[in-house]
Amino acid sequence: MKTTLTFILVFLMSIGSINAQKAAESSGDITKEEAFEWMQGKIKSFTYSKFISGGLTYKGYTRKYVYTMEYEAGDCSIKIIEVYNYVKNNNNTRSDYKTTTTYEFKLSDIKSIEVGTGYSYGTSSFEIKTYNDKNLIVKDEKTIINSMKINYTDLGDIKGEPERFLKAFRTAMGLCGAKKEKF
Repeated sequence: MKTTLTFILVFLMSIGSINAQKAAESSGDITKEEAFEWMQGKIKSFTYSKFISGGLTYKGYTRKYVYTMEYEAGDCSIKIIEVYNYVKNNNNTRSDYKTTTTYEFKLSDIKSIEVGTGYSYGTSSFEIKTYNDKNLIVKDEKTIINSMKINYTDLGDIKGEPERFLKAFRTAMGLCGAKKEKF
């Protein structure tokens, strides 16, 4: 009798656990780690590539941005690494230029992320801003700024759907305790 009662109790508890798991999945519950991992996977495919053609003496130049992201879910910190390549052709000379810029911040310090204008015509960006223009984004371990842009001409896997990245970023912000302004 005791064994049967124990079995029924364990069985009912397992059914309750399965139903709770299904309810969590259907309600869209997501963890910080899942949001960060999704963003990290998508940002790798964001590119900004622009060729601008000039006249007879100016052959043109190419600008290209590539992004990667690192995160620490425990303290909700993000590091976005931007690699910028610039190739310029003048007559018979060519200049190649490459810089790497690192932006570090905590999601709890971010007020908003919006789609904005990019570096030049025909490009877009995700513009990330802090609260009340406070300088809380560390750029290259030296400079502290209040906003940054992720420039893009192609969103890779989420082409034509920038709102998916915005939703993931905002979800992660909420899970990390970012404040919501009333007005």
